[in-house]
Amino acid sequence: LPNAGNATEDTLCEKVTAYLNAHIGENLGNDEVAEALSYTPAYLGKVIKARTGMPLHRYFNTLRLTYAADLLRSSDLSAARVAELSGFPNVKHFSPLFRKHYGESPTAFRRKESWV
Repeated sequence: LPNAGNATEDTLCEKVTAYLNAHIGENLGNDEVAEALSYTPAYLGKVIKARTGMPLHRYFNTLRLTYAADLLRSSDLSAARVAELSGFPNVKHFSPLFRKHYGESPTAFRRKESWV
C-alpha cells in the first residue's frame, strides 16, 4: 500500500493533470500553474518529475502534443490552427516539437492517422 505521502502526491499529480487539460490552449508557466493550485513551483515541479519522469513544462507540452494529435486525427483544421488551439505560440514552434515527439510532421501524421 502506498504511504500517505504517495497518495497525496498522486492526488496532486491528478489535480495538475486536470488543471493542465482544462487550460490546454493557454500559455501557462510553472509559476502560474503552481499559484493556481496553491503550491510552490519547486514542490509542484518535484512531485510532477517524481510521478512522470519529466519536468512540469515538458509534461505540459506532452499533454498539448497529445491534444494536438487528437485534433489532427479528428478534424481538418490547419496545422497553424491546431498549434494555436493546443497552446503553442505558433506553428514554427509546434512543428519541430511534434516531429520530435511523434517522429513525423503534423501533415504526415494526419495523412497516416486521420479519422476524418
